[in-house]
Amino acid sequence: MNNRYFACPACREYIDAGYRWAYCQLERPGVVTENELVDVAKVLACEEYWNVPADEWAEALIDRLLPAVRRFLEKHRDHWVFYLNEDVIWEEASLIYNWTEIEP
Repeated sequence: MNNRYFACPACREYIDAGYRWAYCQLERPGVVTENELVDVAKVLACEEYWNVPADEWAEALIDRLLPAVRRFLEKHRDHWVFYLNEDVIWEEASLIYNWTEIEP
């Protein structure tokens, strides 16, 4: 299992989508597909992704990551946003050197 990211080619920005949480809540049920264009409205409407059960490991998701992801998706909703596997980012050197990773 690799990290997953949302990426906006128009702005050359990407953000962590939430690793296994994104896989389980978005990818596995078919809301997004690895290395494909994202329907941002569909992701924003996915209650299972945004409503994390509170426990000790979820604090970072609830307090930092998911609010940053929501801001990223809302900012780029009119652009072409992709859901990428970490391997794509590391294989494509221009993503590493010419893009900005948005930190939560």
